[in-house]
Amino acid sequence: MVKTLSDIFLNNNTFDSTGLNYTALPAFYVNYDFQVNEFFSVGAAGSFQLFKLKNTTTSEFVQINRTNIGIRALFHYGKSDKMDMYSGVRLSTTMWDLSTNITGDPSVTEFVDDLNSSKFFNKAVVIAPQIVAFGIKGYFTDMFGAHLEFSIGSPYYLSGGVNMRF
Repeated sequence: MVKTLSDIFLNNNTFDSTGLNYTALPAFYVNYDFQVNEFFSVGAAGSFQLFKLKNTTTSEFVQINRTNIGIRALFHYGKSDKMDMYSGVRLSTTMWDLSTNITGDPSVTEFVDDLNSSKFFNKAVVIAPQIVAFGIKGYFTDMFGAHLEFSIGSPYYLSGGVNMRF
């Protein structure tokens, strides 16, 4: 995404490529799953990601934020006290936001305004279905553990992190 963003602004001569700083944060996310029974859980999930392109000499920037909020249903198998394997689906919405502090050049302002009014950036709700192909949680203690998840579709294809159960 950052590469695409930089290409758009470099091809439009918005920035000189010598003074560019790219920033792309990994997606930060939180999931909460409620165990309905031994094999099924339902939950809510949210994630946030930031992409930024900045001219280091003028401090002008273009920033894109991606926020995703959704619900998920998981089927659990091979479950034990120390390990949980699962697959499922997630249905979410992704909201994109484009911001910039570039002013003074009418062609740049018009270009950014055109992007903001496009279907992609006009804060329209974009449905993002996802298949959780395989996930595994391992617990180090009764409460704390780690997980790894392989998915097909947005907002991520591979995720990992720490988890806590109540």
